[in-house]
Amino acid sequence: MKKTILLLLATITVLSAQLEIGATYKGPKKITILDGSISLGLLDGWSATLVDKNGPLIISSNHGDAEIILQTDIRANIQTQELLHNSIEFYDLILDANDQIRPISSHIYHRTYSLQHSKIYTDADLYLVRGSHYRAVILYGFFTPQTRVLAQDTLLHISQTVTFTHLPPTKSRLDAMLRGNHFVYYERMGSYSEKRELWLCSDDTMMIHSTRSSLNSGTRVQVSQTGKWSLEDTTLYLHIDDNAQRYNITTNQHTIFIDEEQTFKLSNSYCR
Repeated sequence: MKKTILLLLATITVLSAQLEIGATYKGPKKITILDGSISLGLLDGWSATLVDKNGPLIISSNHGDAEIILQTDIRANIQTQELLHNSIEFYDLILDANDQIRPISSHIYHRTYSLQHSKIYTDADLYLVRGSHYRAVILYGFFTPQTRVLAQDTLLHISQTVTFTHLPPTKSRLDAMLRGNHFVYYERMGSYSEKRELWLCSDDTMMIHSTRSSLNSGTRVQVSQTGKWSLEDTTLYLHIDDNAQRYNITTNQHTIFIDEEQTFKLSNSYCR
């Protein structure tokens, strides 16, 4: 049996060229995915064939007998513990963690799992590779006890070759930083100061809660509003009733600024 890696990918390119369906590419070569924003290494002695435009990508070698199935997945702004959860449903399989999450480096994390409902595989390894701007890749590897060492070595190597290249388009990057999050920021207007909390849910619903305080009288007024939100270029729109409030969004590293006011990210208990 050939040693096989199966990658389920959204978009795949080799260097700057789009992979042709059915064509075979030989390593060593850098493969880039998701519009070139993430790359990984195709090993020397390995070949890659794209089965369909949306994957899978078959990477195979003639060295050794093993079979590994890998899937890459992009998640935005989710904690490591949530991505490498104690129990994971993966298609028809149930993955139960065998140990704690183990950091391989400052941005690579590893966890082993046992499988339920699989007629072929008994074990699974997951590698999480975190990148800039909340991007992350998860590699799922499935194998039998006889191929454990070879599979784990291959998974580790691939995880170490993953790099995050140019950023996605501005809107996509901002959307990933905003979506599903809860922000708080403060604004001062003359003798008033205002605290604003903003929930931007993944289903495009939103809530904004404002607390305005008078520095002179000490009075406080609280207002909550709900509606929809959208993003156009770097402008955030809050659609409340028949009105649309506009806010300019800028970033500095991982920090969001709304109309030049720095925001702070809080836990989100409002969004579903």
